[in-house]
Amino acid sequence: MRVFWLRGYEGASLSDLTGAMGINKPSLYARFNDKRGLFLAAIERYNEVVGSPKLQRIIDGKTVHETVVAYFEEINTSLTSSDTPPGCMLNSVVTDLAGRDDEMRTYISDLIEATEAFLAKRFQELGDAPMDEQALAEIIVSFGQSLAARARLGATYTELANRTNRFLPLIFRPDEPVPPD
Repeated sequence: MRVFWLRGYEGASLSDLTGAMGINKPSLYARFNDKRGLFLAAIERYNEVVGSPKLQRIIDGKTVHETVVAYFEEINTSLTSSDTPPGCMLNSVVTDLAGRDDEMRTYISDLIEATEAFLAKRFQELGDAPMDEQALAEIIVSFGQSLAARARLGATYTELANRTNRFLPLIFRPDEPVPPD
């Protein structure tokens, strides 16, 4: 997962991948069939250890505003964690594959849409969204992807938090306080 995250799909050589996994090429082929199979397994692993827990931690928000603030706190922390490569693995590899792999483009697009659907459902449950819940979810996820790109380019947690704090008043009433960095 880390090799794909750091180097993208094309940039990750079989030697890099097998070296990181501590296996040989025949073992990789026996378990995953090919590099693509390993990549799909890496995406699933990413969703298990990075994506899903991030979404689960925002469930406790009592308002849409609180939930969105928690979502961005999780995003900004995750994108700049010293425990992982900078940015988002999916964001890092999507442009690598989108132009020439329809199946992968659809797969990753479906993952992004699942995140939007999760957020929209949560916003509907809370019932106090400042706009259509699906539109809000799409805006939030899109801005999150922008933050991921910035993190990949070297933005710090503080820089991402500052961007987030400038973004939130565009959606929520400007008089609602945004928690400090």
